[in-house]
Amino acid sequence: MDYPDVKTLLPHRFPILLVDKILELDPGHFIRTRFLVDPNLPVFSGHFPENPVFPGVYSIEAMTQTGSCLLLADPKHVGKTPLFLGVNNARFLKPVYPGDILELRAEITHIREDKQIYTLEEQALIGNEIAACCEAVVILK
Repeated sequence: MDYPDVKTLLPHRFPILLVDKILELDPGHFIRTRFLVDPNLPVFSGHFPENPVFPGVYSIEAMTQTGSCLLLADPKHVGKTPLFLGVNNARFLKPVYPGDILELRAEITHIREDKQIYTLEEQALIGNEIAACCEAVVILK
C-alpha cells in the first residue's frame, strides 16, 4: 500500500503523517511500514539547526501511526480515531537523521475489546538496527 492508501487509513496529514508506505500487513496481528525522514520537515529548523536530529517523540509517533494503520485496516474500525493512552518502556537506541529510512513495526500484544483498547509492541529500525522501541496503548474513539 502506497502513500494515498495510507492516507485513507490515517487521519493525520503533513507535516505529522509519518508513514509513507505499508510493506506488510497481517490484519489483527502485525504490520511493517516505512517512513523516509524528509530533511525538509519543519521540525529540523529547530531540532537542531546545526546538527538536525529527528526527535524521539516523532519516532514514537511514527511507530504508533504504524500501529494505528494495523488497527484501522480492520473494517470494524473504519471511521475511528486512534488516541494514545500511554507509552511504556520507550527506548532510543540510535539517533535518526534527515534522509534515514525508518522501517516501523507493530504487533498487537493485548486487546481489551469491550473498551477498544489495544496494546502494541513497536519498533523503529534503520537497516537492521533498532533505533527506538516502545509499548503503546491506544484507544479507538
